[in-house]
Amino acid sequence: MSRTSTRRTLTAVSLGLCAGLLWLGARRKTPTPDTARNVERGIERRLPLRKPEKTLVAEGPEPGVPVLRHSGETNGESVDPELVGLAETNPERAAELAAALPKSPARHVALAEIMAVWADTSPVAALAWLMARGELKDDLFGELLGAVFGVWAWKEPATAAAWLSENTSAPLREPTRALIGAWSELDHETAAQWAAADLTVDWRGRLLSELFSVFPEAGLRGQLAAGIDQDVIDTALAHAVTALRLEDQGEIAGMVRQIADPVLRALVAEAAVRKAMNAHQTDFDKAKAILGLENADFPPTRTEDAATSARSAGSPEVEEFEAAPEPPSP
Repeated sequence: MSRTSTRRTLTAVSLGLCAGLLWLGARRKTPTPDTARNVERGIERRLPLRKPEKTLVAEGPEPGVPVLRHSGETNGESVDPELVGLAETNPERAAELAAALPKSPARHVALAEIMAVWADTSPVAALAWLMARGELKDDLFGELLGAVFGVWAWKEPATAAAWLSENTSAPLREPTRALIGAWSELDHETAAQWAAADLTVDWRGRLLSELFSVFPEAGLRGQLAAGIDQDVIDTALAHAVTALRLEDQGEIAGMVRQIADPVLRALVAEAAVRKAMNAHQTDFDKAKAILGLENADFPPTRTEDAATSARSAGSPEVEEFEAAPEPPSP
């Protein structure tokens, strides 16, 4: 199997690269110390800062011409790049200015970019600032934590993992995904051992399909699934099979066989074989052989199709299949 290709696929899809890209994209020209305060003052004048009342006054398209907007509305414009540039020299001030924006997607994007820049130099300070801002703790708060971990995990994964272990009250999904995505690339075995030992049974259960996709090896799957209900394991295996690359055929077959529910196992087996059929432009039987699922059970419709193919070849199993009595009508 190609362990590297598996980990790259899952990392690119969901585990930490988004925050990393934000970090890279946010690294604009840094203001010099002589001009940083002037830049900050310019930002303060231009940003539509959030007010407690229902409307706010923001500068219009022409200097000095105010316009009224409801708080929470956006003008459709991107965040001033100098705001993120300020984060290079004064990240806390940049974060405060971004937090003062009306609640909107633009504010969230600005904060995520600033957190990624801040994480490059002082991730602990960035996290402390976030954890102290109660007004930011909404449904997207975990993504802001993930922006920090998307940078920090590539530099100090063990230290980042220790922070997660000590701050269990924080939203853990996004930062854990970012950590696992980076750490599995840097040190696959250590990352798997941490996930199996330090993540609670509850959190491993919630992340199990992603963990199986990043750590598809049979031995690691056993450690990660310890203590988790079998129905959760079955669902995670089903999702992980669809996420793995076809060259990981040995792991695909192993995951399919590990599914305890016979109905789900048959459906997942068929889905995997159909994926192989499309990828290799071949028929069902050859795709089964490619994946090592020749002896797998498949849904009844697939069994009937296989019997039809066997009948055309004159296989003796067909006669037995055709002679079997149909179940009585309900």
